[in-house]
Amino acid sequence: IPKNVVSIGEQAFSVCHSLKCLNLPPSLTSFSEWEFESCRSLEKIIIPSSVTSIGRFAFIDCPSLKYVYISESVSIIEDAAFLSCKSLSNIVIPNNVTSIGRNVFHKNTRKIFVKALVPPQLDSFFDYGTQIYVPSESIEAYRANDNWSYGSSIIAYDYTLL
Repeated sequence: IPKNVVSIGEQAFSVCHSLKCLNLPPSLTSFSEWEFESCRSLEKIIIPSSVTSIGRFAFIDCPSLKYVYISESVSIIEDAAFLSCKSLSNIVIPNNVTSIGRNVFHKNTRKIFVKALVPPQLDSFFDYGTQIYVPSESIEAYRANDNWSYGSSIIAYDYTLL
């Protein structure tokens, strides 16, 4: 992908079964809907610091996806962005994320590390048994939010140790 590309169209890499890794340009500002849908071999994605949002279904059904780095610039993760990414066992949500759509991590992620001091808007629940690690000083705010606490374990985490 050329270094000056700002956006990639919907379904651009959809069903690219042999795609394992991709170097994304630092000029990219968002991920479109269904962009990497069913990329069965995709294992790793590093979201550049220029990206501010991850579109609906962007990485849906990528069963080999094990590692996702979400940059601090991302503020919105839309509906089902990582739905059915069965190998994605944990993920870190950066401090600047203010909104997480429905079923973003449904059917996969068991540990979610959230750096935000204020709980982001969450449009649905997490899978039962999901462990959510939040800043120690914000644990009560997360526990008081029904969407964050329903069916999941909220655990205090000291992010200064990272």
